[in-house]
Amino acid sequence: MAKAVGVDPNKVNYVATAGGGELLASALGGHVTLGMGGYSEFAPQFQAGKLRAIAVSAPQRLPGSDTPTLKEQGVDLEFVNWRGVFAQASAKPAELKELQEAVAKAVASDEWKQAVKQRGWIDLYQPTAEFTAFLKQERAQIEGTLKDIGLVK
Repeated sequence: MAKAVGVDPNKVNYVATAGGGELLASALGGHVTLGMGGYSEFAPQFQAGKLRAIAVSAPQRLPGSDTPTLKEQGVDLEFVNWRGVFAQASAKPAELKELQEAVAKAVASDEWKQAVKQRGWIDLYQPTAEFTAFLKQERAQIEGTLKDIGLVK
């Protein structure tokens, strides 16, 4: 993000936290200037006026939120908090097919659609081939960031 807004990433004082709870305490306690995390983790604090949402990094605004995206604010950057379903490399093709079909069925269900809506998520389900390509792109981006800040050569 620093690079996208013209800031040298090495000039950013990045403070790692163990998760949303620690980040929330740091933000509310005035120990950090800016925090980045999942919108739904902090929504109660936004609604209570204790924190202010500046931007969402998703491709579009989140359902039920009027917080603008980074792109709407002129920052050409998107990143999302994603989860994946993985199997051991030794899994048999039939096992992988069964797992893929189960996940596809689950994300097509009314229960999944309700959970997505209730939590204010964007449904970014990708079948195996698309997700594999996405992971390669994510890895390249992360490696580039780690090189930019000097953690990887």
